[in-house]
Amino acid sequence: MGRRVWTGSAGVEAADAVFALMRRLIDGFRANPPVTPLVVLQATEEDETGTLDRRVAQVVEFVRQSQQPRGLIAKRLDGGGGPDAYSSAVDMVRQLCEHSWDNARQSQYKPFGFPRSRLLRAIEQAAPEVGAGVTTVWTAAERRERLMRRLAELRWRPDGGSGGEEGRRRVPVLAQTVGAVVNPSGFAGAMFIACLSVLLGEGGWRTALWGGALALTVFGLVHVLARSAPPLLWLRRATRWFATTTFLAPLSDRPAAADWSRWRPAKSWETIRGRAFAVAQQVVAAQAGDTTAQQLHLELRVLALLEDLRENFRPRALLCASTVAPEEIVQIAGDLPATLDVGMLGNRDHARDGELRLFVGGTQEAFAAAGPLLRALGKDVVHLGALGSGMRMKLLLNLLMGIEVQALAEATELAEACGLDRQLVLKTVAGSGFASPVMAFKSRRLAAGRFDEPDFRLRLMAKDLMLATKQAAAAGLSLPLATAAAETHVRATEQGLGDQDCAAITRALRPKPGTDT
Repeated sequence: MGRRVWTGSAGVEAADAVFALMRRLIDGFRANPPVTPLVVLQATEEDETGTLDRRVAQVVEFVRQSQQPRGLIAKRLDGGGGPDAYSSAVDMVRQLCEHSWDNARQSQYKPFGFPRSRLLRAIEQAAPEVGAGVTTVWTAAERRERLMRRLAELRWRPDGGSGGEEGRRRVPVLAQTVGAVVNPSGFAGAMFIACLSVLLGEGGWRTALWGGALALTVFGLVHVLARSAPPLLWLRRATRWFATTTFLAPLSDRPAAADWSRWRPAKSWETIRGRAFAVAQQVVAAQAGDTTAQQLHLELRVLALLEDLRENFRPRALLCASTVAPEEIVQIAGDLPATLDVGMLGNRDHARDGELRLFVGGTQEAFAAAGPLLRALGKDVVHLGALGSGMRMKLLLNLLMGIEVQALAEATELAEACGLDRQLVLKTVAGSGFASPVMAFKSRRLAAGRFDEPDFRLRLMAKDLMLATKQAAAAGLSLPLATAAAETHVRATEQGLGDQDCAAITRALRPKPGTDT
């Protein structure tokens, strides 16, 4: 590809600086690893003149135009087309996953693939099978089977329709097979042509003809098997991620048993089915206006998009701040040397004011390189050691909080059952030497009995407690308190308390109506 130089200017110092950095990276492409995309998230400012918004748009457009002649893949979104913020955000994520990026055909890079996002799109399309319109007719088990049948019809792939881009890309299986086999730029095509040439030279045209037909048949059979679902579903990268990501663990029928194994298709398939049904229910609730379901759906969509992009690119550094299993961090990192896991301690106010406490795992070199960014996010930044250490510390701290809050809730419920004044008991505990800061903080919620607008959702606490108990089991430890707390939080999540504050665990301790205390 011929070298072309961008000589324009955005008239904004920040934009010119960004372009200069990108130009240096691109000019030194042979010596540098490929860079990740530049992502700009623009929130509308409360500025009547719109000056700040126009400046951000100007920077983004300048960077996009300056890199187009170099053949780099880019994607700019001016906003979603939905009637509300949630619909617009989901629409923007879908545009990133389902429509071609700029320079996709002329670029020297391979086309992007979004297998995880496409899997979620298929579940979204099948979600009406579990919608509110069928609840009076079908049981939960029947709705689940209807969902599975619809996904099987879709082959767990989104249906773009006859007029959509996905529909235009579909070609018969035979045409795909022939194209892959006769394409000399691919491994299969090169081997096919080489073997055909040998047969033609040694055995004559009949032998070559029969050999070519046999090769096409074998390739076609393999291609058909690879496209079938569900027999080979559990082997796909997207479904393996779907079955193992800890983000979905609290939604599963049996959160602690969300396992995947290459050698146990039946168990893997059951996990995938359960999670697909749970996600479909959340999609239906989100479309009905449930704000909690909307947040979960959008977070899952963004997580899938980031995982797909990470697989398309090989970033120079990766920071993971989601609370997941330490082993999952190592799996996500793969062979990337500059990877950090960051356990964040604090709430929304701490994050807004830059007062989070950060616990970091990874190499010393990666920690030093990310130091300025980490110090901008938190007031205390501690490097604990190898990759996974940050998540382990976060799980330990959340384990302590989960046990302490449940202990406070149990003491409060016992006091009230024995005839003591609830408000007085909580005030006494909060002012005693037995109370930790988190107890004093949560005692105000328990006193008010309000668990909406959560500081930390109960379902997330359930997830972290389960992860902590799994860590203990892997280390050969028995943690009775942690196990009991995890079981109580899972039960509370099943009772519908998962999206309330973790102090709502007190409601799972109360006796059912009609029973003795």
